[in-house]
Amino acid sequence: DPNIPNRHLLYLYQAYSDNIIKHVPDTAFQAACIHVLFEEFIDTYNTAPAVILIFMGETLMGQNNKIVAAEHFKMSLKYYPESVPLLVYRWQLTDDAAEKEQLYKKLKKEHPNHWMVQMMLK
Repeated sequence: DPNIPNRHLLYLYQAYSDNIIKHVPDTAFQAACIHVLFEEFIDTYNTAPAVILIFMGETLMGQNNKIVAAEHFKMSLKYYPESVPLLVYRWQLTDDAAEKEQLYKKLKKEHPNHWMVQMMLK
């Protein structure tokens, strides 16, 4: 529908998700697409939703760029400190034992029924 406001955001998300669905996604396209989507959200709304930051970090992880992904999730938590996916990914990627333990306890105590906590924190 050409009357949908900000449909360019929908088109960018659809291109991103169509690429993810592929058996072997093109990680370079994925990274470029999510970067443009992030920039468009900033230009349109002066913010980006947590899910875009999650997708950005997952893209970095998919590119085996774990160090940059860990820093990305750390930075993202400054904007969305209660985002369970951001917390789980930060827990998963941090090398700091004290931070890892703190995140583990927080997630298990505050979000024990969240599917990511149940699946990834054993």
